[in-house]
Amino acid sequence: VFVAKRGVDGTWDWVVSAQLCDGEVRELVSDSQGNTHVLVNFDGLAQSSNCDVEIKAMNVDESFSTMNYYDSMVMKLDSSGNLLWVTPSSGTRYSQSPSVLSSDMVVDSNGNVTISGRATIASSANNITFAGMDLDLGTNCIANYRAFVVRLDGNGNGAWAQGAHSFGNCAREYSHVKVVSHPDGSATITGTTDYGLDFDGHQISHNSNYYRYLAHVDASGNWQWAKNITLSSGTMSTNTDNAILET
Repeated sequence: VFVAKRGVDGTWDWVVSAQLCDGEVRELVSDSQGNTHVLVNFDGLAQSSNCDVEIKAMNVDESFSTMNYYDSMVMKLDSSGNLLWVTPSSGTRYSQSPSVLSSDMVVDSNGNVTISGRATIASSANNITFAGMDLDLGTNCIANYRAFVVRLDGNGNGAWAQGAHSFGNCAREYSHVKVVSHPDGSATITGTTDYGLDFDGHQISHNSNYYRYLAHVDASGNWQWAKNITLSSGTMSTNTDNAILET
């Protein structure tokens, strides 16, 4: 994958590339300082022992490996194409193909980065991480994908990470999980699932095969509430009063 900047005169300013296995850019977000945040999904070592990551920026070449079948990373580039930091997901082992698939990213006015997606640990022996933080998806129905939300600070360090748990019948995440961040530092995700989900005691379920939901975390990453919004299309935004706008 690559990120390139072209001037208004049509000439190229710079290009940053990442050599990896089956990579896909999911989100590209610029901030008010001209920095660019890039969210990428790619294959980890569980897919192939050759699946290392090599980033070639204007200022540095950086290489690393991750352990899962699918993994994600966030790169932050400055306005000159220099790599400021890169933060990936990973794990402790790769039996039965644990996976992290990120789908959305927002950057707030303080430079904090919030990422949402779906993940599976695949086996109780596995431990998946994002920015070095454990991604807790519970102990029931561990082969099924469930939603997660992760917060990074402006330097790419992990602030907090949360995952949805399953209860009752095995819930599975079916959609690209979306996220919005609010002026008070909290965040809200929305996705599509079936059966029951548990967000640290805030439980939701529905008697149909699929339903949409909202789940909200405070600025410290603690689940605050979850709601069934079966008829929503899943489009969200936020307002200055921390309200959630949805369609």
